[in-house]
Amino acid sequence: MQIDTSQWRSASDPAQKTRGELDRRVFFLETLLETSRELDGLIQPKRIMDVFLLMTMGSLGIGTGLILLLNTRSRQGSMLHRGIPESEATSLQQNLWPIYEQFYAQEAHPGLTCCVPKILNRDSLPEHSPLPGQTELVVLWNISQEYCGLLGLGRKISAQPFEEDDYSLLSNLINILVSALSHALFTQNIQQLNAELQKQNIRLTETLELAQHARDDLDRRVHHLRSLYELTAELSPIAESQRLLEAFLLNILGTFGVKGGFALIYERSAQTVKTVARGTSRQLHIAAKEADKLFYRCLAAAAKRTMEPLTVSRLQDPQALFGELDLGINMQTAAMLVVDQSALGLVGLGPTLAGLPLADEEEQLFFAQAANFMIFFRNVRAFETIQCLNEDLLQANRELKQTIADLTEARHTIKVLERAKTALKGVLQRQADRIGRASVLDVSLILLAALILACTFNYANPHGISVLPQAIVQEPPAEIDAVTARALQQAGQAVIVDARPPEFYRQKHIADSVNVPAALFEIIYKMKLTRLVNAETVVIVYGRNISRRYDEHVGQLLMAREHDKVRILSGGLRAWQQQGYPVRP
Repeated sequence: MQIDTSQWRSASDPAQKTRGELDRRVFFLETLLETSRELDGLIQPKRIMDVFLLMTMGSLGIGTGLILLLNTRSRQGSMLHRGIPESEATSLQQNLWPIYEQFYAQEAHPGLTCCVPKILNRDSLPEHSPLPGQTELVVLWNISQEYCGLLGLGRKISAQPFEEDDYSLLSNLINILVSALSHALFTQNIQQLNAELQKQNIRLTETLELAQHARDDLDRRVHHLRSLYELTAELSPIAESQRLLEAFLLNILGTFGVKGGFALIYERSAQTVKTVARGTSRQLHIAAKEADKLFYRCLAAAAKRTMEPLTVSRLQDPQALFGELDLGINMQTAAMLVVDQSALGLVGLGPTLAGLPLADEEEQLFFAQAANFMIFFRNVRAFETIQCLNEDLLQANRELKQTIADLTEARHTIKVLERAKTALKGVLQRQADRIGRASVLDVSLILLAALILACTFNYANPHGISVLPQAIVQEPPAEIDAVTARALQQAGQAVIVDARPPEFYRQKHIADSVNVPAALFEIIYKMKLTRLVNAETVVIVYGRNISRRYDEHVGQLLMAREHDKVRILSGGLRAWQQQGYPVRP
């Protein structure tokens, strides 16, 4: 049986078309599935766009294409391309925002929504489009109000036109792309948010650490202030330097929990050393000469080699420095105190109860307490000096009262003697008138009566008149020239005394000299010179005129006070002025 070929062909053509259409749909579905699989798991927008562009161009058989992703808020975007010359791609990259304005204006494409992409063929493109000339198809889509995209495709390699199935495939592919980009952008936003949160967490952690440091610093400062307040409250009522030193050492030992330590104050002018030690059974005794040597070593080991008043200096290697004291304490921290030029101090501390040296912050508090102690010590020393001066003034007042009483008694005695003298004179006058002329016996009787009166006066007055002047009996002090005297004064080894009466001193005197008239010697010596003069000080005295030698008189009074280094300024004030040395009116 023969089958008509034309009939078979007419019957098989619809089947082939149906089969071809089915294969085409299967291919599209496989393309969509493969594209979805390729894009699944990608979180980088550029990587998603690159894979999508390759998959789309390969599925449709297109040789050129580009894809854009724009951020409408920042006006920034990215572009990927295939088959487009690099020069054209560079120009497009620089004109992304004009492309957005041309294709995404609401008046140009009012039907574009966030969910449905819009496909424009070559006839629908603007006349002056910035896209490459070979662009045949443009697909627009929105991801959100912030992001939008554009897909530009060239001609098919087969030169066939785009069909409805191609448009349907592009729409489905764009939906997959939008979903993948939405997920990627959402993930990217989450990552950015996480990064910002991490940065904020880091900042918050740093802020908390700074707050903790600030709190620790505040607690430390409060502790320091409380310790200084307690030290001030403990030292304030004390008015004796030795007790003040003991209270200071006990306070710092308790504040830092230190097992043992010592403190001493060396007053160089008085050559006295006050000491106190705790935490050891051994006694601390230091002579003035030993204290001098010790402070010279401490000054060499001090962190700040200065003698400025109210200065605290940390001492290096205190154990080796104070090893000669043999206190049995392992010295860990020590400081040298300079109250002023005449008073120096040392404080040494052993280890804490934990066996550790003081920390840096504790050392700072220790130095602050030492500085606070120096202020109290200086005030107490001034108070003790005032007390000594008051006692000297009281003693001088008692002596002055006794002198006034003696002078009053002597005055009564003198009045009695004057009456006796008048009576005797009357007797002698009557005898002379009776005799007419005085004889040798009369003269002898008068001299004998005068001698009896003088001896009676000296016996009645404790401050009687010397029979011979002191200048004849006592050897005068040695002389010194003006140049040597000036050198000793500048070196701080001499004190210059003006022995003239106050009215002469006020007219003109040597600069920095002390006015000590002979009539006021006892009072001024106790008030001024005892603080300025010691056994090693040279006392230079000047002041004389034609009739009076004030300088020799005051010099002899000083020598009577056991001052061996008393000198008379040769030439006096005139010689001093001739050398051009300073004087004061």
